Amino acid sequence: MKWLLTKPRSLKRILLSAAFCATACSLVRANDVQNYFVEKGHLYTQTSNGSPVEASILKYAFSAAVLGDASAITSVDGNSPSGFSLSFSSANQGYVLFQPVDSLNNLNLLFGSGVYTISIDSDNDGFTGVQLTLGNPGFPTAIPHVSNFTAAQSINPDADFTISWDAFAGAGANDYVEFDIEDSGTVIFSTTTDTSAVIPDGLLAPDTSYDAVLRFVRVTQTDTTGYPGATGTAGFFNATQFSISTGTGGGGTDSTPPFLFFTAPLNNAVNVGVNTPITFSFSEPMAAHYSIQWSANVNPTGFTYSWSGDGQTLTATYGIALPANAVITWKLNPTPTDPENFQDVAGNLLPANIFQGTFTTGTGMVDPCNTPPDLTRGFLSLNKTVHYRQTNNSAPVFDTGNGAVFTATFHGPSAFTTTAVNLTGPGGVNKSLDGQFGYFTFSEQFGSAVQVDTAYATGDYTFNATTSAGAKTVSLTGGTVAGIPVPQILNVEALASLNVSNAVTIQFTPFAGAGQNDSIFLQIADTNGADFYAPDLCHNISLAVTDSSITIPAGTLKSGSKYDGSITFTRRTDFDTNSLPNTTGTASVSTTTLFSLSPGVITRPSWNKPAKNPDGSIELTLEGQTGSTFVVEGATTLGNWSPVSTNVVVNGLVTIKITPGTVPAKYFRAKSL
Repeated sequence: MKWLLTKPRSLKRILLSAAFCATACSLVRANDVQNYFVEKGHLYTQTSNGSPVEASILKYAFSAAVLGDASAITSVDGNSPSGFSLSFSSANQGYVLFQPVDSLNNLNLLFGSGVYTISIDSDNDGFTGVQLTLGNPGFPTAIPHVSNFTAAQSINPDADFTISWDAFAGAGANDYVEFDIEDSGTVIFSTTTDTSAVIPDGLLAPDTSYDAVLRFVRVTQTDTTGYPGATGTAGFFNATQFSISTGTGGGGTDSTPPFLFFTAPLNNAVNVGVNTPITFSFSEPMAAHYSIQWSANVNPTGFTYSWSGDGQTLTATYGIALPANAVITWKLNPTPTDPENFQDVAGNLLPANIFQGTFTTGTGMVDPCNTPPDLTRGFLSLNKTVHYRQTNNSAPVFDTGNGAVFTATFHGPSAFTTTAVNLTGPGGVNKSLDGQFGYFTFSEQFGSAVQVDTAYATGDYTFNATTSAGAKTVSLTGGTVAGIPVPQILNVEALASLNVSNAVTIQFTPFAGAGQNDSIFLQIADTNGADFYAPDLCHNISLAVTDSSITIPAGTLKSGSKYDGSITFTRRTDFDTNSLPNTTGTASVSTTTLFSLSPGVITRPSWNKPAKNPDGSIELTLEGQTGSTFVVEGATTLGNWSPVSTNVVVNGLVTIKITPGTVPAKYFRAKSL
């Protein structure tokens, strides 16, 4: 199933980046960023004219984006109030994040209520930190329902078609409706009083099926000051996914049933690992249904299921190891009348009792790196982390976007059910943790290390939990972050021009004063997730607290990719496994330095403020990557550019002197060669 992530915003760039008006003129440069947002959503599907139903597997989602000039936005990262990092992916419009989850509990665990911080780096606007606040989930009461679903399955592509829906009941003044057709790239925005939108003739291809999404969005916050010139919003949405189809002129729909194309493990495979997931790949995108009969030697409720992004592959993962040296069998759609049977997005059923297979597991030797986590065990933690950012070999500076964060987390063991958690501590600290279904979190952000240390001083903090087994308390000793050195990468500038075919060594300052319970953690990630982290015992990568460098194997990083890096020094102040049975408690304080890598990528040039000399000449200072070459072009009118000079950047800067009358140009720009 493909869920679409869009938002109303203008993506047209107003002026060339790095263009500069050297004489009296009225040019205005557009912001690199036009819009940014954070949202939580409740997901539904509609397969007939009847009412939508809640998505069967991934029922909720968190989405966020920073949109504008994608070529100028260089990196985006952030944190949720729960302390989890926001990992954005590069897209045509900018940077986006869309994370579906299976339950409201997990949505709130990963993306809690509170302040979301986003750090944005762009060519022309530099580093900007913004904040948006999401409260407890407040989804719209109305669920989007397409009222002419049947008609939308036989659209004439050569004529306008009006897609209709039920009214957005209970909508507020800032709310809106969004209709999105995936393959066409078309997004149609409507007011909350509208109940239809027109799909223009010629937009859709004949005999083609499209995924579409109708969203009702409730906006809870609008911010026009956090990023000057851009609009930030926070809110909640209900989204209904459905299909639309065209004929050759108004007729014809998909009536061909799907078939099973591939399975892994293969049919009759032997010596299959007991932790191996089972995948089923189909001939076309499928609706989010499944019905599988398993052999009696496995527990059907022990599987979790997830569909691939294109809706054509279902992965079944067993929560514990499959039985060793056992024959496992499966059959798809064993009951012809089951409403959850496999079917394609047009509703054509996979034939019942036809597709089945078998495989045999191996000895069952446990792979510690693939062993499922012990879900019966509880955990609780206290942490203070201060974030810094480093853009060159100089010392890191405090990162205002991520700030200094205090986080408390509690999840009791499966032996009892937790209904409420309160945290008390030094100086009158008394905080209620927000959570559901046994997961409870609290976080608070500050503008400096001193502020977080003052608000949450060194001393004993007590988790007071209300549980089905009576009151439970656990105390952990929190420390001060002020005494932890700030990690500094010593060769950031060299990493910008590294040869990814060779091993890459990252050098950093030592963790002075570190003890045996302290640790260093380094991670390098591109827009698709972590590519390298240390320590990583599963891949024999160690990182001791006494180390001052780490080597990334050759070929790990890709030339031309953008990477975000972080290095964290952590001091553990307490460790407890006795206060609650089957529960681990930790307290720690950390400092984290964020940095970026762009192997093989020449950064775009940018102009500093010009200076006018007493003789009337103008000095233009160009900032760029050391060692890169840029050509400066001039024009009397925009669009008619000609070379003025070619320059090599030394120590990040190059200065161009323009004497009036000698250069017939009114505007100047720079381009990398």
